[in-house]
Amino acid sequence: MQISVHIYPLSKLVHTPAGSRESQIRVIEQGKLHAYRYYLPLREVVASYCKTRGKRLDHIVQQLNLSASAVTAHRGANPVKDNRTAFDMFVSAFYPRISNFEESFLREEAKPGCAFEGVLLGGLPHFSAIHGLGEKRFVYLQASKWDEDDLKA
Repeated sequence: MQISVHIYPLSKLVHTPAGSRESQIRVIEQGKLHAYRYYLPLREVVASYCKTRGKRLDHIVQQLNLSASAVTAHRGANPVKDNRTAFDMFVSAFYPRISNFEESFLREEAKPGCAFEGVLLGGLPHFSAIHGLGEKRFVYLQASKWDEDDLKA
């Protein structure tokens, strides 16, 4: 029997401290769903923002607030604030590096996956863009409180 895993939880292991990796691996093994819906408003407005080349910011922020306010979250969570904070970070730290938005994969049907060490990895990047240096990049948005060194990577 082959295990099927979305690439997102595996990608989180890169920045997970060694002491926390065991619990992260347990989450992967148990097949728990990650917080896909919590940051869906962020992913959707990032694609809109890139498609409009950074224009219509007020409209996009309104769209973000509306979508995020409909997210069901646990007590103490604030999806509107969290999505907005992540969007503001994208606009200031990442968007200036994009010279041309190419394609959104948000509504694409996922392909069967890729076999890796007995595990079937699934998932798609969120969009593709041309980097400021003219190279095509496949972008996977991961909302996190990363510091400047993490953002440089």
